[in-house]
Amino acid sequence: MSDASQYLVKKLDKYRNKGYAFSFDTNILMDTPNILEKLKKETIWISRKVYEELDSKKASKAWDREEKKKDAAKRREALRSIEYAIKRKASFAQSVNESFVQSVGLESSRHNHDDYIIASYIKKQQDTKQKALFITADRGARAIALSVGLEVVDFDIPQFKDKLSDTASNDHHNNDHVNQAQKREAFEKKMNRFLKESEERHDVLSEQKRLEKVKQDREREREERRQLIAEKEKKDAFWQAVGSIGTIIIILVILAIIF
Repeated sequence: MSDASQYLVKKLDKYRNKGYAFSFDTNILMDTPNILEKLKKETIWISRKVYEELDSKKASKAWDREEKKKDAAKRREALRSIEYAIKRKASFAQSVNESFVQSVGLESSRHNHDDYIIASYIKKQQDTKQKALFITADRGARAIALSVGLEVVDFDIPQFKDKLSDTASNDHHNNDHVNQAQKREAFEKKMNRFLKESEERHDVLSEQKRLEKVKQDREREREERRQLIAEKEKKDAFWQAVGSIGTIIIILVILAIIF
C-alpha cells in the first residue's frame, strides 16, 4: 500500500463504525484505488459522475505521452477497484438533474463536475437517511461540500505529498531538501487554515439557521396566542350581548304584565 493510502486509512480510522457512508471523489480513487479494499466492511458510495469521469477517454489533462499512459493506467485500476467494491456491497449515488443541484445551493453548469458529484451524495444521503462522509483531495471540492452542509475529511493532497517525498529521496542537495520541506509545511498550514475557516463559516451558518428557526417558531406561537385571545374576546362579547338582550326581554315582559 502506498504512503498516500496508509495516510488516508489512518485519517479514516476515527470515522469507522459510526454510521457514515464513505463517499469518494475522483482524485482519491485515482491516487489510492486500493482504499476501497481497506474499507470493505464500511458502507461505500460511488457517485455515477465519478465513475463517468474515470471512464472518460478524454478526461486526462496530461500533455506528455508517458503521463497520459500513467493517467490511463490509474483510471483502469480505479474502475477495477470500483467493480470489485460494487460486487461486495458498495453502491452508486445516482446522477442528479440541474434542478436538484440548484435546490441544494450548488452551481448547475455542466462544467461544474464537483457540484454534481457533491449533489449526488446529498441526494443519496436524503434517500437513505445515512450520513455521507465526502472524501476528496481537492480543496475547492471540500470547501463546496462544507458550504452545503456535507461532512468532509480534512485530508491533505496525497499526490502532492508523494511528489514531495519522491523529490526529497532523489535529491542529493541538502538546501533543496530543506526548501521542499519548508514549501510542504507552508502548503499544509495554508490548506489547514483554509479548511478550518470553511468549517467555522459552516458552523456560523448552521447557528444562524437555528436561531432563525427559533425566531420563526416563537413568532408563530405569539400569532397563535393572539388568535386565541381574539377568538375568546369575540365569544365573551357575544355572550355578554346575549345576556343584555335577555335582560331587556325579561324587563319588557314584566312591564307588559304590570300594565
